[in-house]
Amino acid sequence: SLNAPFDGVVHRIKANIGERIQEDHVVLEVVNVDTLKVELHIPSSRFEELVVGQTYSLGTNFRGIQSIEGKLTAIAPVVDPSTDTLRCICEIDN
Repeated sequence: SLNAPFDGVVHRIKANIGERIQEDHVVLEVVNVDTLKVELHIPSSRFEELVVGQTYSLGTNFRGIQSIEGKLTAIAPVVDPSTDTLRCICEIDN
């Protein structure tokens, strides 16, 4: 029996059936899906509009959902020169 210190979903299995493992070997990656992290690439020209901690409406076409609310938690400190975008992270309640 394996127990995780929190509720979650198995994301990755890192061992095979019958494999001998050490006591400290990681066999599963479990993720908490209460809050989802979304990576966005925003045009650098919109930088002045971005505020960490602010909630934004994010457009989507996932399962008929038109938009969801996400809280901006991080903005990369550099612009990607090949796309002229900033990597941003938003958190969405699941």
